[in-house]
Amino acid sequence: MDTPTFLVWCAAQMGAVSAAAWAHGARTLRTGRVRPVALSVALAATPLGAIGAEYIVHLGAHVASHGRGLPPVHGSMAYGALAAYALVQAALAPRGQRWGALGDAVGPLACLVAVGRLGCAAGGCEPGIVLVGMVRHPVALYEVVVALGAWALAWRAESALRSPRARFVAFTVAYAAGRAAIETLRDPGPLTGAGPTIAQWVSLGVACATLLAASSGRASVGAGVGGRGVGARVEGRRVGAGVGDRGG
Repeated sequence: MDTPTFLVWCAAQMGAVSAAAWAHGARTLRTGRVRPVALSVALAATPLGAIGAEYIVHLGAHVASHGRGLPPVHGSMAYGALAAYALVQAALAPRGQRWGALGDAVGPLACLVAVGRLGCAAGGCEPGIVLVGMVRHPVALYEVVVALGAWALAWRAESALRSPRARFVAFTVAYAAGRAAIETLRDPGPLTGAGPTIAQWVSLGVACATLLAASSGRASVGAGVGGRGVGARVEGRRVGAGVGDRGG
């Protein structure tokens, strides 16, 4: 990446984080669901997550190929930024409101992807396979569309189910599926004979982990509600029996 492209890319990433901060603050800070310190820590963790995730992937490949020493910092990974932002919000959310915090993070996550990928498109990084002639698929712009589409789907899911959990799950799974599809158009990628990309494997893992966490959470809530219902019915029978005994 040459210097002008790098500067455009850096400006886009800073803009993405700023847009995420604005989107999150405008929606949640006034409600008290998100503490200001959580937003500050999440924003600080976002670039670290992006760089750290990419480095871990390349470090693993470096070790697997029996390389010596430590590899240089290669770049950043969108999934690392998204995971850092979302997980910090959930970890620092008030007790019992983690899914609510994750649901509130959907808009900022979409902003992180959309604005950041616009910078990639402007800088000419991350090329796709040839579309026609010398023109390549604008995969970065495709990802902008996927992020915004996943955001719209998430709001639709929440409207239908009245659940911030549904909003987060819908966004995450839709974005992961779209990202995996877009990766087929990258160069190198599956269509150039390079096999599945790292992002496709990560997308599969993210979607599965999100669905597993959501289903286990619902099971726990259902068990808790069911347990309270059984307890109430047993207690009701005990009270009724006591009244009957006293009446006799």
